[in-house]
Amino acid sequence: MNIAVYLKFEEDYKAYAEVDVATCVGCGVCAKVCPFNVPLVTKKETAEISPKRCQGCGVCVPYCKTNSIYMHYSLNTEAYSSDKGDPMGLRYPLDKNAIEAGLVLRDMVGGKVWILAEGPPQFEESVREALVMGADEGILVCDSKFLGSDHVASSLILEQAFKKIGDCDLLIAPQRNGHGEPLSSVAWVAERLGMSYIPFVKSLKPAEETVLVQQNWGGKLLEMSVSLPAALTVERGINEPRGLSLMAAARVMGKTVSHWSSEELNLDSSQIGEAGSHIRLKSIQALPRSKGKKRKGGDMLKGSPEVLAQTLVERLKEWGAL
Repeated sequence: MNIAVYLKFEEDYKAYAEVDVATCVGCGVCAKVCPFNVPLVTKKETAEISPKRCQGCGVCVPYCKTNSIYMHYSLNTEAYSSDKGDPMGLRYPLDKNAIEAGLVLRDMVGGKVWILAEGPPQFEESVREALVMGADEGILVCDSKFLGSDHVASSLILEQAFKKIGDCDLLIAPQRNGHGEPLSSVAWVAERLGMSYIPFVKSLKPAEETVLVQQNWGGKLLEMSVSLPAALTVERGINEPRGLSLMAAARVMGKTVSHWSSEELNLDSSQIGEAGSHIRLKSIQALPRSKGKKRKGGDMLKGSPEVLAQTLVERLKEWGAL
C-alpha cells in the first residue's frame, strides 16, 4: 500500500503591532503586558515595537490608553528568504499521529510512505524528522508564490503534488492544523480526484483492497469499509507515535528531501497564493479587553443553514469583524 502523509505549515501571514508616535505618551503599559518583552520606551518617551521581533499576539493593543497601537499584517515572505532561519521540527502532536497512521499501515501490508509537506525551507526539518520515524521518502512543496493560498488554492497545490508522486492508494492528513483549523484542502482534493473522503478517523487497519475505519461522528463511533484510493484525516489519540532513535537518525542522514516549486507542479501564479484564492485576509484586529467582567454565556443558534449563515454574518458585523 502506497501512502502519502500531508503536513501543512499554516503561517502564511505575519502579524505585528505598530505604534503611532504622534499620539503615544510613553506610559510603558505595552512593555509591561507584552509576553515576549518586545516594546521599548525610547528616550523620546514613545514606545517602539520591532516588526521583526513582534509575535503578533495583539495583547498590547487593548491595554494602550491612548489607542496608539495598531495591528498590521504582511505575507510571511521572510520565511522563504535565502536565510533559512531556525529549523522547524514536528511541532504539532497531530502531525505525528498522521505519520504514525501511515507507517503502521505500511508495516502491516508493505508499500511506501511519502511525506508530502507544504511550507518554507526551514520546514524541511519536519520532513527529516518524519524520515527518522520511518517514512520512505520526503517531499517539501516550497515556493513563496504559495503564500496566501486559501483552502481551495491549497487543494490545487496538494492535488498536483499527489499526482506527481504517482501510484498512491491513500492520502492521510491530520484533522486539524496547528491552529486548530480543519484541513479542508484534503476534502477538496478528494472531490477533484473522485476519492472517498473520511474525516475524524479514530482507528484504521487494512483489509483486502480497502481500509477498515472507525470514525468519530458526533461522539459516536461509526465503522466502515472504505475503497481505495481514499483520503482520510485522523484525530489525536488514533495511535501513540513512535519515538526517535540515534540509529534511525544515522540511517537517514544522507537522504535527500525533494523540493517541488510551483513550476515543477505546473501551477500558474494566477491559480495559487492570494491571486488564486477566494478568501483573502482583510485585516487583523485585537479583541477588546474584558476589564474584569465575566464572559457571557454563548447562544445556541437554531434554524436552517441559510438562517444560521445570515445570523452569523449579522453577529460578525455587529462585532466589527466584517
